[in-house]
Amino acid sequence: MLTLTKAKQRAIEYLSQIANDLELYDEPIHEGDYGWVFSYQSKIYLNSNDMDDALCGNAPLLVDKHSSILYILGTAQPVEYYVENYLKFGDPFKVFGSRIALIGWIKGANKVEAIRAIRNNTDFGLNETKNIVDMCLSGVSQEIDCSSVFDASQLALELRKLNFQAKQLGD
Repeated sequence: MLTLTKAKQRAIEYLSQIANDLELYDEPIHEGDYGWVFSYQSKIYLNSNDMDDALCGNAPLLVDKHSSILYILGTAQPVEYYVENYLKFGDPFKVFGSRIALIGWIKGANKVEAIRAIRNNTDFGLNETKNIVDMCLSGVSQEIDCSSVFDASQLALELRKLNFQAKQLGD
């Protein structure tokens, strides 16, 4: 497992590979159980404070403390957006998609209502929907394509309320 010092060194090594005039800021801009996010700037700007010397669009670097892998984040969203995606999916750029995984059930699972919920949130017919639920009840995970990300979110929530183990998958 990496320490903060080793994570900083990992980020510095990466920066030295892409340019000679970059300097990592001393403190991470975000941190958690996953690791640290670092920002950097041109050495010229740090010495001059002249905005003409500043880098623009320099994406922060996430260093995972468990794997030592360095990820280059984006700049279109706040750092928290990329960190949240990383924590959910293991990928800073992955987002929820329009599919769900029906991976199991617990005592009290309501088969009839699950069939109804799937039919209301997909284009599946009755026989196909019954087969999906029956396969899940027999221990075989199923993936369900919904027409939208919102429908997938709603269906996963409904199925969990009906004592099925369902999770929305990422794209």
